[in-house]
Amino acid sequence: MTPRKTPGSRLVESLRGLLEDGYEFDEAEEHLLSMIESETDRVAALRAVLADELAKDQVSTRRVTELSAEIRLLEMRFPPNRRGIDNEEHDAREAEEVRPGVS
Repeated sequence: MTPRKTPGSRLVESLRGLLEDGYEFDEAEEHLLSMIESETDRVAALRAVLADELAKDQVSTRRVTELSAEIRLLEMRFPPNRRGIDNEEHDAREAEEVRPGVS
């Protein structure tokens, strides 16, 4: 059984697939791809922590605010359609974030 690919590795793989035959990324672009991969994986991990926090009986609004802010800051660093790979999953999580009665 092969290990599941991370969201970052799937994104980088899809970006590599956009290159025409005979072309390759240079050193600076490879560095940028590695940054994109790690940032994408970090956002995915933070979303999981946020989902766990929101699932608790007593939600810490401070923790939710901190996690949401960090996710948004990371997403702003590499904005071009980062969510294209897991857009449906993200939309479902975003809808869950708005929970009535949470203060």
